[in-house]
Amino acid sequence: MTQELELPSRSNPNNEKPLMALGALSIVLILFAIIPILIRVSEGEISPNSTLFNRLWISTAILGLYNGLSILKKKISGDLISIKLFPLSQNIHTLGLLLLLGVFSIGQQVFYFKSLVQTNIANAEVLH
Repeated sequence: MTQELELPSRSNPNNEKPLMALGALSIVLILFAIIPILIRVSEGEISPNSTLFNRLWISTAILGLYNGLSILKKKISGDLISIKLFPLSQNIHTLGLLLLLGVFSIGQQVFYFKSLVQTNIANAEVLH
């Protein structure tokens, strides 16, 4: 005896999700294109290292706040039994790789920001 699988029928063939995804992708691409210009404007006021530091601490504060609120929400609802952020005995290798990734990423960003000072935006983006 064989059983046949039935595929679910599409109720709306003109689904709007691909259009929403294309719109979101377009917005993100425009924002990524504006970033070097905003960095260059920022470097007119403060140094490249200060610009990078401000960019990193602001994103860390926002993501840390989001993560804290997420953990608090799970704790209140009872979904979170115990919090083990980094079981250190099992993830030394992973933490080492993450640290190495962070060092190389920060180095790349420092060189990119300094190249924006030394060259024009288009050449810095090509090098980036």
